[in-house]
Amino acid sequence: MSSLQESTLNDIPYPAITKIAGRPTYVSIRELVRQLKANASAIATDLGGGQHGFLGLILLDNEYQELTGRTWVHPTHPGLTAAIPTGASAGDRTQGYHEHKMRLEMWRKYNAVQNLLK
Repeated sequence: MSSLQESTLNDIPYPAITKIAGRPTYVSIRELVRQLKANASAIATDLGGGQHGFLGLILLDNEYQELTGRTWVHPTHPGLTAAIPTGASAGDRTQGYHEHKMRLEMWRKYNAVQNLLK
């Protein structure tokens, strides 16, 4: 388990999701989804406007849009290295490296939270 997952477990309301015993019912599935939504919402992110945590991982895109008025964008891997144009100034290179690092950190956090909520 990553250190992000360990620290996040301390912040979520349901570190252990209620298991469904036997055949799932509407009520048991609804409770499971409620707990997942609560956990996802409790983990801070700037994705989707930043007001609803990682709720966008649990809801369908149209449900998230309807609830928040914003689009949830699933981050993609930014590549192994920053795309720095030839002839970029030192400041532009530094900015490019910084932005790449931030996108990579967000992608890693997104995947860690996604794995945590499974």
